[in-house]
Amino acid sequence: MQNAPVLVDSGPLYALFDRDDAFHGPVRTWFATNRCPLVTNAAVITEVTYLLGRWCGVDHQLLFLEFLQQPGWLVEPLAPDLPRIHALMDRYRNLPADFTDASLVAMSERLRCKAVATTDRRDFSVYRPAHVEHLANPILL
Repeated sequence: MQNAPVLVDSGPLYALFDRDDAFHGPVRTWFATNRCPLVTNAAVITEVTYLLGRWCGVDHQLLFLEFLQQPGWLVEPLAPDLPRIHALMDRYRNLPADFTDASLVAMSERLRCKAVATTDRRDFSVYRPAHVEHLANPILL
């Protein structure tokens, strides 16, 4: 039986490509040992590509995009989740929930995923997906 898929947030992806990021070491170790399928979406890819371009340069952006083309990655569409993203952003407006976080929570519900690899422990400890009490974080931080 194949391991359950893990959603991947922007933080770990950015940290993997920025050696100066505080989470670079733990994230690098997790990606090197992870054997679960990885799932993300265009919101995450856009956010990471922007941040890498701003802080690290185009070479890092290109390495990141190559990384996503490796076997084991699935990039899910956003359109099916837009109504739920709207509802989540409204529900967590005082946090506030940003679009990318809400898209991952909505996608977790649609795909029945129970884990999200994230460096954003604060926000993801607050979110309550409909299908689980909370999303587990497989990255040991």
